Amino acid sequence: RIEPAVGLHSFRVTGRVEERAGYLSVLWQPPGGDLTPIPPGSLYHGSIRSVGLSGRFYTDGQGIGLADAMRVTPALEHFQYDPAVPEPYLAVWDGWVVAPEAGDYRLRLQGAGAISLWLDDGLRAARPGQGTVGPSSTVGLTAGAHRLRLEYVSQSPPSQFSVLWVPPGGVLQPVPVEVLVPDPTHLFRVVDGE
Repeated sequence: RIEPAVGLHSFRVTGRVEERAGYLSVLWQPPGGDLTPIPPGSLYHGSIRSVGLSGRFYTDGQGIGLADAMRVTPALEHFQYDPAVPEPYLAVWDGWVVAPEAGDYRLRLQGAGAISLWLDDGLRAARPGQGTVGPSSTVGLTAGAHRLRLEYVSQSPPSQFSVLWVPPGGVLQPVPVEVLVPDPTHLFRVVDGE
């Protein structure tokens, strides 16, 4: 049994049919439900890919051990949501941002709560929680994928923030969802089994 983060996932099933009348069936048991075939409305075929960041929510404020809840967060443009756990909590998002071109990118955080953003394992922007807009910082990026980690501490409602950037030759804008890739190691957790 596994517990997936709420959101879109890609998966592949392989099996062996031993006889002509045989078939393969993929079943699931949603929380509080029965073991049934996955309904067609929950399946997609084609070039669907997960976008956004893998989010984990912790009520202990430490971000250690198993998360109290998980979500695939679709965008960084304006996070305003019903929290997966009650305040206060720590939310940690992991994944990659794919820079479309090499150059200097200016980063800015705004919203409620304390926010920290790491790129390639270095702290690149932070907002301690006072006010609504943090100072901007500039980071040089090569074209391609860069490891991204975002930590957000919400002491009380509202749970909302934005991550903005100015790409080379561009204007201040939300980081587009198309350039975000969730970390697959934080999309599922094993509840029991091997």
